[in-house]
Amino acid sequence: MSHKIECPSCKAYTSSVATAYDRGEDCPYCGLSSTAMATVLEVRKRYDESELRDKYEAAEVRAGRAEAEAAKLAAAIRQIKYQIDRAIGALPSGEDTQGE
Repeated sequence: MSHKIECPSCKAYTSSVATAYDRGEDCPYCGLSSTAMATVLEVRKRYDESELRDKYEAAEVRAGRAEAEAAKLAAAIRQIKYQIDRAIGALPSGEDTQGE
């Protein structure tokens, strides 16, 4: 499997571009300088990382909210079950208090 990267200028996606980049040489297809290529690729990498970080943080927030909502629903279900059991007299003697 060969290492490939895309030239930001000509969009060539080849191992030749990767080799030139790794050696600090200009793009073999369009002549984009290795410095410009490195700058653009670094900016793309930072953007990709920040976009992934933002998505991860948003997912964590959604997960936290879902866990909190699940806990509230579980508590509500326990309360409803207790009230039903109490109404139909299904509570064992001495458990006519809300323990949860």
